[in-house]
Formats: sequence, structure tokens, C-alpha cells
Amino acid sequence: MALRAMPQHPAPLPAARRPVACVLPMRRDAGLVWLAAVAVAMAALAIATPPACGSDAIDAKLSRRGSIVKRWVARPTSSQSEVKLFNDYFDRYYFPAMTQADPIEMGKIASLRANLTRQYLKPATPDVQQQLTKKAFDFASRVIRSRGPDGQPKRYAREVKYNAVLLLGDLGKSYPRDGADPLPEANSFLCRVAELAASKRLASYMQAGALVSLAQQAEHLDKLPSANQLKTVNALRVATTQEAVSGAADKATRDWLRGRAASGLAAAAKKTGSKELVAALIKLVSDDSLTLDTRVQIAASLQGLPLPGEGGLAPAVLDLAAEIAKAEAEEARDFEDKQIEGTRASLDLIDSQRYRYDTVSSRLLLIREGLAARLATLRDALAAAGPVAGEMANDLRAAEVAVDAALRQAVSEDTIDLDVTAEIKRMAAALTRAAPPEEPKPAAEAEPDDAGVPAADADLF
Repeated sequence: MALRAMPQHPAPLPAARRPVACVLPMRRDAGLVWLAAVAVAMAALAIATPPACGSDAIDAKLSRRGSIVKRWVARPTSSQSEVKLFNDYFDRYYFPAMTQADPIEMGKIASLRANLTRQYLKPATPDVQQQLTKKAFDFASRVIRSRGPDGQPKRYAREVKYNAVLLLGDLGKSYPRDGADPLPEANSFLCRVAELAASKRLASYMQAGALVSLAQQAEHLDKLPSANQLKTVNALRVATTQEAVSGAADKATRDWLRGRAASGLAAAAKKTGSKELVAALIKLVSDDSLTLDTRVQIAASLQGLPLPGEGGLAPAVLDLAAEIAKAEAEEARDFEDKQIEGTRASLDLIDSQRYRYDTVSSRLLLIREGLAARLATLRDALAAAGPVAGEMANDLRAAEVAVDAALRQAVSEDTIDLDVTAEIKRMAAALTRAAPPEEPKPAAEAEPDDAGVPAADADLF
């Protein structure tokens, strides 16, 4: 099924007018770090509903027949009336309910999508699963292509289209209780969405949905045909490049998109054992165009993968650890300074993800959850580099000990906040000593006066 490029939506509404009921859903497998990253990235995507978005006609009376349909999918009969109810329920109520542009109804879309798999597809018999999967695929693919039930062009809300992309990632050839069995047709469609978005012919929110789904499918890459495996890996690899996400709203969004693609590559590498994919991931660990959190998440994902010999990952992870420790030490010192200042006027102006002013206790409090999540991921990243540390094994071990000490302080209920900040500063000093010395950078060459000016072209005159 061909997927044509679609025109971009008009500019999003101001924040005050955005519907808040439909926060884009996270995948169930996301950890704390990814949950935080997704929240930032989705806000940056500014997925707001433009005016005059369409919705499919809905037969609300059918909403009361859900319990009957749930029983029928598990124990279907040949009764024409019950078969008709099954078709009507999904064609005239359930799938149309996933297109509603009203902010209140839009808030139900994520639950409808999750319940489709949990309450209808998984309990159904194989024959009913195939029928309902086809209905779901046809629905999602036409919504993504901006086509109504009659095949005519129709503009749906961005939240509707985003969730349609995620729905494709939920569909399978079968629905085992454990794991997944991705539907090849849905996988091909997702790869096409990712390809169009990477070439700036689809919006970044569509790319986000495709990468979330493809990363999930990459965890079950061996269940897909070889042609689909290749397309999936290629789509994820392209999305890890800066150029493929340059159309996104801001750096946080671009970084999240690349990080999500990298997590999919790591899952694919674990399934295939591909040394080429591992090398690509190691290169991203040293890519300073990515944020520190994305880079450390990628490094941690390398645990258990076939790593190349000494000289690649260990120095990159130690450099990264030193950068993270330096940033955390600066936050710790700032927290201590404000503790000393203690004036309400200065505390009201706090802009930090590491501490906040508690109006109930009138105290400045360290936000330990985010710190602990970051340190735990850093510890995993250092452990991932251990098998190939070589001559840097002692430095790597010293770094692990320092990070583990800071993490224990952060999660302990028996420590005060100033104990934690003191340990963070000790960790930073230890990681600075463990990091390899910086190599001097070559001096930049002076540009000629006409640098960047194109050569004369007769066609321009």
C-alpha cells in the first residue's frame, strides 16, 4: 500500500488553547529515564489540534454493547446478528471513537488503543484476531494517509494520527501472552512513515510515533521476515543521524528522536549480534550533539552486546561520566549556596531539575528521584564498558565505585540532602581523575573573506 507525503498541518495553537486531555502515551516498557525524556520531547513537539479537524461519524448507542462483543470474540458463533454486531461495533463505534477531535473525547484515545489489544485481540480466537487486525490496520493506515471511511481526503487531529501510528506498532500476526509477533504489513508501513519523516515530508510527531513503534518491534526483530528486519534497522539507523531529525521543533525533540532510534538499534543488535550496529551505537556515545542523558542511555543499552576490542567504548564512557559528574557537581554547589542564602525572594526564582522550594516545610529540598535515575543509568553504562576496558580497567572500576557511593546516598532515607551533595562533589572529583586526558584540538583555520559565497553561475544572471 503506497503512502504519499502529506502536507504539514498549520502552526499549532498557543499553549493556553491546547487540549490537555490527550497527553501522548508512553510505552509500557519505558524506564524512568525514558519517561522523563518522552515527557520533555512530547511537549516540544507541540502536538496541538488545529482548528477544523474532522472526526468520523460515530454511533454512540453501540458503546453499550462492548461486553457482548468481548464475550463473542472469545467464543464466536455463526449467528448473523452477532456477526453484524461485531462488525458494526468496530466499524461504526470503536474505531470512529478513536478519531474524535473534541478535547474530552480525545483524552480517551490512548485507552481505546490499549484496550483494543488487551480486551479484544488477545482474548479472541485466531480467526477473529485476523479479522480484527485487518480492521485495525485498514483504519490506522487510512487515518495516517488522511483519508476518511469513504476514501476521500480528510484532516484528522494530530493526536489522532499519532495514536494511529502507535496502533500499527501494536498489531501482530498473533497475540501471544508473553512477547509480541509484529505484523509485517504494519512494520512496512511504519518504516515508510519513518522514511518520509526523515526526508521532511511528514511532521516530527509522526516520526516520533513511528520510532516508538519500530523500537518496540525491534525487540522482536527475529519474528519479522528478513526483508522487514533490514527495513527496520535501516529506518532506525537513518533516524540516529542529525540530518534525519533536523525538521523537528527544537534540540530536545531532535535529541529524543535520535535517542529513541538508538534504543531500537540496541534491541536489534541484541537480536542479531550485529557488530556493525554495535559500532554505530558506540559512535553515538561520543556524539556531543546528543544530550548527556541520551548518550548515557545508549551506553547502558550496550550491556550484553558483542563489543569490539579495547580502545573504543571505555574511554568514551569515562569521558561521558566525567561530563555528567561535572554537571551534577555544579547543581550540588548551587543547591548548597541557596541553602546558605535561604531568602524566600531568591528561592522563588529557582529554575532547576535537581531541587525545589517546599512551601509546606519552607525548606529547599533536593529532588533525588531524577538524580538517582541518572546515576543508576551511568552505573550501567560503566558496567557495559567493563569487558573491554583493558588498560583502563582500574579507572573504570574507580568510577563505578564513586558512582555507586553517590547513588547509595541519593536513595537512602537516612541521609540529609547535604550529605548527598557532598558525595556528588566527591564523585565528580573521582570521575575527573578517572577520565582520559583531553587531546588538544587543532586550531581552526581562518576563513577567507568570501567563505560561504557560491561560485559565479551564469544561470544566476
